[in-house]
Amino acid sequence: MDEQVAQSNSRVGGIRLTMLTLRSMENWRLAFDDCDKTMILLAVSSILGERFTRGEELEEQYRSLRDTYPQNRLQHCNIMSIAAATGFNRETTRRKVNELIDEGVLVRSSRGAMRFAPGYTQDPHIMKIVISQLWVIARVTSELMREGVIRAV
Repeated sequence: MDEQVAQSNSRVGGIRLTMLTLRSMENWRLAFDDCDKTMILLAVSSILGERFTRGEELEEQYRSLRDTYPQNRLQHCNIMSIAAATGFNRETTRRKVNELIDEGVLVRSSRGAMRFAPGYTQDPHIMKIVISQLWVIARVTSELMREGVIRAV
């Protein structure tokens, strides 16, 4: 990205990024009508899978959400890490996580670690949301490139 070009197109870039954020939240809210719960689920997903963004290669057989990933190989995710990621206080986080547990979306281990309930990430509805998100990103990226805010390297 050329920072000077990005600065000269910062209004357009800012508008496109806010639209991307709004469209993303609209898509994630298809799963839940509660923005706080949506943020918590995004935090849980990010925390559990963070190691795959830091160079650890994800094996081919686990690259699709259709395939179950061994729970013992995921990062540790607890109330404190979720609260830190979302900016929510501990009590709000605990209350919302308990609601998600009651709804069958999350499960808590005996040590307090959170993870998605078995089969949740394999739900076709979740795959539909992920694919929709990828389309939103592709569209906004294309618009930003067309407007000269970013360019392919």
